[in-house]
Amino acid sequence: MRLFVILCLLFSMSSRLLYGQPCQQEQPQNKQRSDLLEGFLWQSQQAKLITQDKGIALLRQETDSLGREVWTLTPHLDDSYREEKSLPRSYYQINGVVILIWKEADLDQPLDSLQKQQLLTCLKEVVGSRITPKPPVEENWEWARVAETDEQGRPKLDANRQVIKQKVKVKQTISSGGPTRSQFVFGKDGSVRKYLISSI
Repeated sequence: MRLFVILCLLFSMSSRLLYGQPCQQEQPQNKQRSDLLEGFLWQSQQAKLITQDKGIALLRQETDSLGREVWTLTPHLDDSYREEKSLPRSYYQINGVVILIWKEADLDQPLDSLQKQQLLTCLKEVVGSRITPKPPVEENWEWARVAETDEQGRPKLDANRQVIKQKVKVKQTISSGGPTRSQFVFGKDGSVRKYLISSI
């Protein structure tokens, strides 16, 4: 039994040495980028998309057809990021809020099952209680009362000439009422353009 425990410990240590730290904390490259992140988090908190103790941000770092670096930032409240084909492998921590980072280069380095599990465990520790489990599909529906209709599509009326309504399940429509994502395009001349992307 003791030998088995020792072998398990050695395997765990060798895996960490082979694969390195599953997820790594980074710092913004300069004050300009740090200010952009802080500004985005402040706006998300003002819109109540992120609070002091709940919510994280997702950051995708890509390159457009002109060779410019593009950042897309999205506030996030649940753990659905874990279901994505590619997982974030690094993060920022700004004013207590975690920002998970997807990098374009990581897409060319697929993970095996052990690496993926280690990464998921690391990310779970990093975000802690700031996110909630993704709600089941059932919670994406709600009950509503709609008018019953006859064969011609006209509302049915009761004896008091009131429209007869029935209780049915309908799909919820969720909208933040405004922009939910911010996109920053970094020009090669040092300029930065910001775009707001509204939810559908």
